Amino acid sequence: MVQLTQSLEDYLEAIFIIGQTKKVVRVKNLMDYFDYKVSSVNHAIKLLSEMDLIEHEKYGYIELTDKGRDTAGKLYEKHKSLSRFFINILDIDEKTATEDACAVEHHLHKQTYQSWYQLLQYMEKTGDGKTFVKNFKKFLKKT
Repeated sequence: MVQLTQSLEDYLEAIFIIGQTKKVVRVKNLMDYFDYKVSSVNHAIKLLSEMDLIEHEKYGYIELTDKGRDTAGKLYEKHKSLSRFFINILDIDEKTATEDACAVEHHLHKQTYQSWYQLLQYMEKTGDGKTFVKNFKKFLKKT
């Protein structure tokens, strides 16, 4: 049985992201997105298809199945929320925050992510995030 690896999660998320701006997703789009060779992309597409996360006819479009769309949507939301936390709460620049979110998102346990996400929601909804950033910057200047 094929397991959803970090690399396959990245492909699934990329298909989801590309699909938001283009009518259809093709192998070429993924090659451009990752700057990978066709053989690497085709291998990943084959595995994602075997997992029933995508549908793909040879030389055709790549479409997320319902299961794939649900999984990709959750991965994308995790990535976006981590980026938001790094940018808005920790005051990290966008490029670094995006790179770090991509690295971290694959390694958080489900329980850790859920608790962390609740903290983010609390900080954003109560405004405590802005207070934290302001106080954190003051603290950094003193150290």
